Amino acid sequence: MIDPNPKNNGKGARELNKAGISVNIGLIENEARKMNESFIKFVTKRKPFVIMKTAISLDGKTATRTGQSKWISSEESRHYVHELRNKVDAVIVGVNTVLYDNPSLMTKIPGGKDPLRIILDSTLKIPLNARILADKNAIIATTPKYDREKKIALEREGTGVIVVKSNTEKVDLKELMNELSIRGITHIMIEGGSEVNASALEAGIVDKLIYFIAPKIIGGVDAKPAIGGKGIKDMSDVMNLKNVEIKQLGPDIVMEGYL
Repeated sequence: MIDPNPKNNGKGARELNKAGISVNIGLIENEARKMNESFIKFVTKRKPFVIMKTAISLDGKTATRTGQSKWISSEESRHYVHELRNKVDAVIVGVNTVLYDNPSLMTKIPGGKDPLRIILDSTLKIPLNARILADKNAIIATTPKYDREKKIALEREGTGVIVVKSNTEKVDLKELMNELSIRGITHIMIEGGSEVNASALEAGIVDKLIYFIAPKIIGGVDAKPAIGGKGIKDMSDVMNLKNVEIKQLGPDIVMEGYL
Protein backbone atom coordinates (compact mmCIF):
# COMPACT_ATOMS: atom_id res chain seq x y z
CA MET A 1 0.00 0.00 0.00
CA ILE A 2 1.30 3.44 -0.93
CA ASP A 3 1.37 5.86 1.99
CA PRO A 4 -1.84 7.93 1.62
CA ASN A 5 -0.23 10.94 3.29
CA PRO A 6 0.04 13.59 0.52
CA LYS A 7 3.41 14.64 1.98
CA ASN A 8 4.83 11.19 1.20
CA ASN A 9 2.58 9.43 -1.34
CA GLY A 10 5.01 6.82 -2.57
CA LYS A 11 8.21 8.61 -1.65
CA GLY A 12 9.43 5.67 0.42
CA ALA A 13 9.00 3.21 -2.46
CA ARG A 14 10.76 5.56 -4.88
CA GLU A 15 13.73 5.96 -2.54
CA LEU A 16 14.02 2.20 -2.12
CA ASN A 17 13.90 1.69 -5.89
CA LYS A 18 16.66 4.28 -6.32
CA ALA A 19 18.73 2.30 -3.85
CA GLY A 20 18.28 -0.83 -5.95
CA ILE A 21 15.72 -2.47 -3.69
CA SER A 22 12.75 -3.96 -5.52
CA VAL A 23 9.39 -2.88 -4.12
CA ASN A 24 6.07 -4.63 -4.77
CA ILE A 25 3.03 -2.45 -4.12
CA GLY A 26 -0.50 -3.71 -3.47
CA LEU A 27 0.27 -6.99 -1.72
CA ILE A 28 -2.35 -7.69 1.00
CA GLU A 29 -3.49 -4.07 0.51
CA ASN A 30 -6.95 -4.67 1.99
CA GLU A 31 -5.41 -5.98 5.18
CA ALA A 32 -2.98 -3.06 5.30
CA ARG A 33 -5.79 -0.55 4.83
CA LYS A 34 -7.81 -2.10 7.63
CA MET A 35 -4.81 -2.06 9.93
CA ASN A 36 -4.25 1.64 9.19
CA GLU A 37 -7.87 2.78 8.73
CA SER A 38 -7.75 5.54 11.33
CA PHE A 39 -4.48 6.93 9.99
CA ILE A 40 -5.77 6.82 6.40
CA LYS A 41 -8.91 8.79 7.21
CA PHE A 42 -7.07 11.38 9.27
CA VAL A 43 -4.35 12.13 6.69
CA THR A 44 -6.79 12.23 3.76
CA LYS A 45 -9.82 13.94 5.35
CA ARG A 46 -8.42 15.49 8.55
CA LYS A 47 -11.21 13.86 10.54
CA PRO A 48 -11.06 11.20 13.27
CA PHE A 49 -12.00 7.62 12.44
CA VAL A 50 -15.06 6.81 14.57
CA ILE A 51 -16.21 3.42 15.85
CA MET A 52 -19.64 3.02 17.43
CA LYS A 53 -19.70 0.13 19.89
CA THR A 54 -22.80 -1.24 21.54
CA ALA A 55 -23.89 -4.39 23.39
CA ILE A 56 -27.43 -5.63 22.87
CA SER A 57 -29.64 -8.51 23.85
CA LEU A 58 -31.08 -10.85 21.23
CA ASP A 59 -34.15 -8.62 21.05
CA GLY A 60 -32.10 -5.47 20.50
CA LYS A 61 -32.17 -3.96 24.00
CA THR A 62 -29.25 -2.23 25.73
CA ALA A 63 -30.85 -2.12 29.19
CA THR A 64 -33.95 -3.18 31.10
CA ARG A 65 -36.91 -0.85 31.53
CA THR A 66 -35.37 0.26 34.85
CA GLY A 67 -32.07 1.12 33.16
CA GLN A 68 -29.99 -1.87 34.30
CA SER A 69 -27.38 -2.92 31.75
CA LYS A 70 -24.77 -4.89 33.74
CA TRP A 71 -24.05 -7.20 32.22
CA ILE A 72 -25.60 -7.81 28.81
CA SER A 73 -22.38 -8.91 27.16
CA SER A 74 -20.10 -11.73 28.27
CA GLU A 75 -16.76 -11.46 30.06
CA GLU A 76 -15.01 -12.34 26.79
CA SER A 77 -16.78 -9.48 24.98
CA ARG A 78 -15.95 -7.03 27.75
CA HIS A 79 -12.29 -8.02 27.52
CA TYR A 80 -12.38 -7.26 23.79
CA VAL A 81 -13.83 -3.82 24.56
CA HIS A 82 -10.84 -3.13 26.79
CA GLU A 83 -8.56 -4.15 23.93
CA LEU A 84 -10.38 -1.65 21.72
CA ARG A 85 -10.00 1.10 24.32
CA ASN A 86 -6.30 0.35 24.39
CA LYS A 87 -6.10 1.04 20.64
CA VAL A 88 -8.16 4.22 20.29
CA ASP A 89 -7.15 7.76 21.23
CA ALA A 90 -10.45 8.60 22.91
CA VAL A 91 -13.87 7.30 23.88
CA ILE A 92 -17.08 9.32 23.82
CA VAL A 93 -19.96 8.87 26.24
CA GLY A 94 -23.07 10.86 27.05
CA VAL A 95 -23.55 12.49 30.44
CA ASN A 96 -26.59 10.32 31.17
CA THR A 97 -24.40 7.22 31.06
CA VAL A 98 -22.11 8.91 33.57
CA LEU A 99 -25.07 9.80 35.82
CA TYR A 100 -26.62 6.30 35.68
CA ASP A 101 -23.56 4.01 35.59
CA ASN A 102 -20.69 6.20 36.88
CA PRO A 103 -18.12 4.38 34.71
CA SER A 104 -14.38 5.03 34.61
CA LEU A 105 -13.95 3.83 30.98
CA MET A 106 -10.34 2.95 31.66
CA THR A 107 -8.44 0.10 30.02
CA LYS A 108 -8.07 -3.05 32.08
CA ILE A 109 -5.25 -4.40 29.93
CA PRO A 110 -1.90 -5.01 31.67
CA GLY A 111 0.51 -2.42 30.34
CA GLY A 112 -2.25 -0.78 28.30
CA LYS A 113 -3.07 2.89 27.95
CA ASP A 114 -6.23 4.65 29.05
CA PRO A 115 -7.96 6.62 26.31
CA LEU A 116 -8.96 10.23 26.69
CA ARG A 117 -12.59 10.28 27.84
CA ILE A 118 -14.91 12.78 26.18
CA ILE A 119 -18.26 13.43 27.84
CA LEU A 120 -21.14 15.00 25.92
CA ASP A 121 -22.82 17.31 28.43
CA SER A 122 -24.78 20.22 26.95
CA THR A 123 -25.34 22.06 30.25
CA LEU A 124 -22.59 20.59 32.50
CA LYS A 125 -24.68 18.33 34.72
CA ILE A 126 -21.75 16.02 35.47
CA PRO A 127 -20.85 15.68 39.17
CA LEU A 128 -17.38 16.87 40.13
CA ASN A 129 -16.73 13.53 41.84
CA ALA A 130 -17.64 11.35 38.84
CA ARG A 131 -15.25 8.39 38.44
CA ILE A 132 -14.61 9.30 34.82
CA LEU A 133 -12.94 12.54 35.93
CA ALA A 134 -10.74 11.00 38.62
CA ASP A 135 -7.45 10.78 36.69
CA LYS A 136 -7.77 14.20 34.96
CA ASN A 137 -7.74 12.52 31.54
CA ALA A 138 -11.17 13.71 30.45
CA ILE A 139 -12.67 16.51 28.38
CA ILE A 140 -16.26 17.66 28.54
CA ALA A 141 -17.90 18.82 25.31
CA THR A 142 -20.70 21.27 26.01
CA THR A 143 -22.83 23.92 24.30
CA PRO A 144 -23.01 27.71 24.74
CA LYS A 145 -25.81 27.04 27.25
CA TYR A 146 -23.36 25.60 29.77
CA ASP A 147 -23.40 26.40 33.48
CA ARG A 148 -20.61 28.96 33.84
CA GLU A 149 -19.96 28.37 37.52
CA LYS A 150 -19.74 24.64 36.90
CA LYS A 151 -17.24 25.20 34.07
CA ILE A 152 -15.00 27.18 36.40
CA ALA A 153 -15.25 24.45 39.04
CA LEU A 154 -14.44 21.68 36.54
CA GLU A 155 -11.45 23.51 35.12
CA ARG A 156 -10.22 24.24 38.63
CA GLU A 157 -10.26 20.48 39.26
CA GLY A 158 -8.22 19.84 36.10
CA THR A 159 -10.97 18.84 33.66
CA GLY A 160 -10.94 20.49 30.24
CA VAL A 161 -14.16 21.89 28.79
CA ILE A 162 -14.77 22.42 25.06
CA VAL A 163 -17.62 24.76 24.12
CA VAL A 164 -18.94 23.53 20.78
CA LYS A 165 -21.06 25.71 18.53
CA SER A 166 -24.54 24.25 18.21
CA ASN A 167 -27.90 25.17 16.71
CA THR A 168 -29.72 22.72 18.99
CA GLU A 169 -29.70 21.80 22.66
CA LYS A 170 -27.28 18.95 21.92
CA VAL A 171 -23.55 19.08 21.23
CA ASP A 172 -23.00 19.33 17.48
CA LEU A 173 -20.99 16.19 16.80
CA LYS A 174 -19.68 17.35 13.42
CA GLU A 175 -18.26 20.47 15.05
CA LEU A 176 -16.86 18.36 17.86
CA MET A 177 -15.01 16.18 15.34
CA ASN A 178 -13.44 19.34 13.90
CA GLU A 179 -12.33 20.42 17.37
CA LEU A 180 -10.87 17.00 18.14
CA SER A 181 -9.01 16.77 14.84
CA ILE A 182 -7.29 20.07 15.64
CA ARG A 183 -6.11 18.43 18.87
CA GLY A 184 -4.64 15.54 16.89
CA ILE A 185 -7.19 12.92 17.95
CA THR A 186 -7.40 10.40 15.12
CA HIS A 187 -9.24 7.36 16.49
CA ILE A 188 -12.43 7.48 18.59
CA MET A 189 -14.87 4.92 19.98
CA ILE A 190 -18.39 5.92 20.96
CA GLU A 191 -19.65 4.07 24.04
CA GLY A 192 -22.87 6.01 24.49
CA GLY A 193 -26.49 5.15 25.00
CA SER A 194 -29.29 5.04 22.46
CA GLU A 195 -29.61 8.82 22.01
CA VAL A 196 -25.87 9.42 21.61
CA ASN A 197 -25.78 6.56 19.08
CA ALA A 198 -28.69 8.07 17.16
CA SER A 199 -27.10 11.52 17.15
CA ALA A 200 -23.79 10.12 15.89
CA LEU A 201 -25.46 8.26 13.03
CA GLU A 202 -27.61 11.26 12.12
CA ALA A 203 -24.50 13.47 12.08
CA GLY A 204 -22.77 11.03 9.72
CA ILE A 205 -19.61 10.79 11.81
CA VAL A 206 -19.60 6.99 12.27
CA ASP A 207 -17.24 4.93 10.11
CA LYS A 208 -17.48 1.51 11.74
CA LEU A 209 -20.00 -0.31 13.94
CA ILE A 210 -19.23 -3.11 16.39
CA TYR A 211 -22.25 -4.92 17.85
CA PHE A 212 -21.99 -7.42 20.68
CA ILE A 213 -25.13 -9.56 20.48
CA ALA A 214 -25.80 -11.59 23.62
CA PRO A 215 -28.12 -14.63 23.60
CA LYS A 216 -30.41 -13.01 26.18
CA ILE A 217 -33.96 -11.71 25.95
CA ILE A 218 -34.94 -8.58 27.91
CA GLY A 219 -38.27 -7.57 26.40
CA GLY A 220 -40.43 -4.58 27.17
CA VAL A 221 -41.43 -1.57 25.07
CA ASP A 222 -39.82 0.72 27.64
CA ALA A 223 -36.46 -1.06 27.59
CA LYS A 224 -33.80 0.97 25.78
CA PRO A 225 -32.98 0.06 22.17
CA ALA A 226 -29.48 0.36 20.73
CA ILE A 227 -30.46 3.32 18.55
CA GLY A 228 -32.89 5.97 19.76
CA GLY A 229 -34.04 9.13 18.02
CA LYS A 230 -36.99 9.32 15.65
CA GLY A 231 -35.79 6.59 13.31
CA ILE A 232 -36.42 6.33 9.59
CA LYS A 233 -39.84 6.40 7.89
CA ASP A 234 -39.11 4.11 4.97
CA MET A 235 -37.00 0.99 4.51
CA SER A 236 -35.35 2.65 1.52
CA ASP A 237 -33.57 4.92 4.01
CA VAL A 238 -31.87 2.16 6.02
CA MET A 239 -28.13 2.29 6.62
CA ASN A 240 -26.47 -0.78 5.20
CA LEU A 241 -23.18 -2.12 6.54
CA LYS A 242 -20.39 -3.12 4.20
CA ASN A 243 -17.57 -5.62 4.62
CA VAL A 244 -19.32 -7.28 7.54
CA GLU A 245 -17.36 -9.72 9.68
CA ILE A 246 -18.93 -12.01 12.29
CA LYS A 247 -17.18 -13.89 15.07
CA GLN A 248 -18.02 -15.44 18.40
CA LEU A 249 -16.70 -14.38 21.80
CA GLY A 250 -17.87 -16.68 24.55
CA PRO A 251 -21.64 -16.97 24.10
CA ASP A 252 -21.87 -13.65 22.24
CA ILE A 253 -21.87 -12.95 18.52
CA VAL A 254 -19.80 -9.92 17.46
CA MET A 255 -20.69 -8.18 14.20
CA GLU A 256 -18.38 -5.56 12.72
CA GLY A 257 -19.03 -3.56 9.58
CA TYR A 258 -18.53 -0.23 7.86
CA LEU A 259 -20.95 2.51 6.86
